[in-house]
Amino acid sequence: MKDDPTDTLVKNIKEKHTACITGPFGSCTYQHLSSKPLLLIAGGTGLSQAKAIIEQAIEAKQTLPIRLYWATRLHDESLASQWFLAWKKKLPQFRAFATNRDDRLTSLMAALEKDSAELSSFNTILSGPQGMVDQLSNQLRELGVPKVRIYADWFSHELALA
Repeated sequence: MKDDPTDTLVKNIKEKHTACITGPFGSCTYQHLSSKPLLLIAGGTGLSQAKAIIEQAIEAKQTLPIRLYWATRLHDESLASQWFLAWKKKLPQFRAFATNRDDRLTSLMAALEKDSAELSSFNTILSGPQGMVDQLSNQLRELGVPKVRIYADWFSHELALA
């Protein structure tokens, strides 16, 4: 049976008084993409990545526009509304769209189509279930968003068993 990474970390800390931790890498980060306006599209818990990026933008005193589109089956309207209002106060160029309708992807895409002229110059980050990310990535390209401006992190609902 494979060792649990947590057990290995605790053992190293106890025995060697050291821990080696590496963070996320890649091009789907605020630092890498902050030179242009940002379009964040999140599905479900993909909102957590968007939230982290928005909080980094606030910390960096971002002045470029940030647009957030969030589609989810279930969400706490009051919590999301509180976040959106707080972000708007700190980022005057911030706008958000959220939907939990049964046809959430259709609704989300309609909102993106409506704003597509503005959004084609934005760096786009998609985060959510793989099917949603793939579908929206294709549709964004059809709307004129260049492929080089689309970044994505997707997740699977299936458990990965070793």
